[in-house]
Amino acid sequence: AANETRPLHWGIQHGVLNVEDTRGITSWFSLYSSSIQRFIIEFGSAGTSLNLRGSEPTEYYFKFPETGNNSSALNIARIVQTSNPVLITGVVTVLNVGPPSSGLSSSPPFDLIKGMIIFDGTLNGSLLRNYISMDSGIGEHAPAQGFLMDVLCIDSLDVVNSKGLPVPMSSSPTQC
Repeated sequence: AANETRPLHWGIQHGVLNVEDTRGITSWFSLYSSSIQRFIIEFGSAGTSLNLRGSEPTEYYFKFPETGNNSSALNIARIVQTSNPVLITGVVTVLNVGPPSSGLSSSPPFDLIKGMIIFDGTLNGSLLRNYISMDSGIGEHAPAQGFLMDVLCIDSLDVVNSKGLPVPMSSSPTQC
């Protein structure tokens, strides 16, 4: 897909990969898989939208273009759920971690993130910046939540704990 000239939306959900032209000009493509060890996708330079709800045992490597050749092309990724590692490289305009939140429906963004997410954003002369957005719960339905960030890691924070210590994560010890 690295040579793709159309802006595409990629949806990956529990073993099903759907690819659609965001302009609605061409038809869509679907791929069904089971027990794939690793997905590696190199995105084109016309702009990409990605929505991931990962499944066992798949690891994911998403390679966005390393240069912002097309100044109007936006690369947006949302990692809603994963149990295994996710590696993202290249120019990503916005990386959203967690499910979308609204005033009616909110949940802590890390509830469905059980695997490590590695984001290696590059600029290489691009005017675009890389942003990471934690879609925290909002509104009266939002649970108590907080985040701790050090030089390289973001982790859940027990907001009830007055000492501000991180909540132990139930996943592998290799996570931050």
